[in-house]
Amino acid sequence: MQFTNKFVALALLLAPLALAAPANNVPPADVVSAASNEGTGPADDSSLSRCTPSTYDCRCNAGGISCWISVCDALGKWKKSANCRDRKSPSSPPTCRDGTDGTAFCL
Repeated sequence: MQFTNKFVALALLLAPLALAAPANNVPPADVVSAASNEGTGPADDSSLSRCTPSTYDCRCNAGGISCWISVCDALGKWKKSANCRDRKSPSSPPTCRDGTDGTAFCL
């Protein structure tokens, strides 16, 4: 009896999740994903448009204080992965570093 009650409670708890899931993997036409807006920020670097997937890169704004880590996606394009702390001034050293084997890290 207790197992049945727990099973029914779990089914009722998970039912809204199953009903809210899309029937296919295509988002509705009126929904704009965050990935489609990814290239509008400072992480978009057209000079480095092709890259090796699953590699990381330390980047900073030229003349700015923002630094971040970018990752190369499966399509070979750089995407912003993580924000690092801001530099004290544009002439300060970057707050991230490129590591070995395609890695990068924030300081």
